[in-house]
This record gives sequence, structure tokens and C-alpha cells, in this order.
Amino acid sequence: MTRSAELIEKAIALAQAGKQREACELLVQVITADANGVFAYAMPRAGWWSFAALVEGDKQMANPDGEKVPVELGGLIWVQTVDMK
Repeated sequence: MTRSAELIEKAIALAQAGKQREACELLVQVITADANGVFAYAMPRAGWWSFAALVEGDKQMANPDGEKVPVELGGLIWVQTVDMK
């Protein structure tokens, strides 16, 4: 089993045990960027890592019930890291 699969299995077990906070912390980390969108993060191990950026858009759109709701704009980047030798 891959490390990612192990983490997902562990997160599922935590969630099923009623430990949703611990499950989320295992899979999702929130970092902040400066006004220019610059951020830093050191990946603790080799593997594929994704970074998502979300901001609230200037316009609203209708949800399925026809109500106006905020729109999030986002981007995603994937980075593959390898162990240093």
C-alpha cells in the first residue's frame, strides 16, 4: 500500500471513530499567502503534493434554488518531490 493510501485509510478510520478534526488535519493543511500570492511550504516527504488557491470572486451566481451566492475562484498546482540523497 502506498503512503498516500495509508494516510487516506487512517483518515477514514479517524472519521468513522468520530474524530473528524483529526481526520481533516491528516489530509488538509491550510497555509496563507501574502498579498502577491507568494507562499512557502516544505514538503515533509517525497510524493505528489497539490496546492489549491481559493479567493472569493467579485460576482455572485444563482444556486440551484435560484438564490444569489458567492463564487470562489481557484487554481491548482501539483508538485512531485523526491527524497534528497
